[in-house]
Amino acid sequence: MQGFSFKGTINCQLKLINTTKKNNIKALGLWAFSHKDGSIYAEPGLFVINPEQKIQIMGTGNTASCRPDLHVLLDGIKGIQSRALPLMGTIE
Repeated sequence: MQGFSFKGTINCQLKLINTTKKNNIKALGLWAFSHKDGSIYAEPGLFVINPEQKIQIMGTGNTASCRPDLHVLLDGIKGIQSRALPLMGTIE
């Protein structure tokens, strides 16, 4: 597996949410399971918020091994934003 490298500037903010709380897991629509000791674990989720503060990209997985390739993700974000594509997945 190759490491990730990027030359350029990305203007972004990262916000992490405590996904060990049941209400956060449910609100984000994440997959979760409980350990034998009763602790709760949320599987990975990715939410990209566009400059208009709307969800542009959303992905959730039901296993820890389901994570996006960062090169593909960055290319997708650039393509969506440079072409001003509309939000997809909902009908208003």
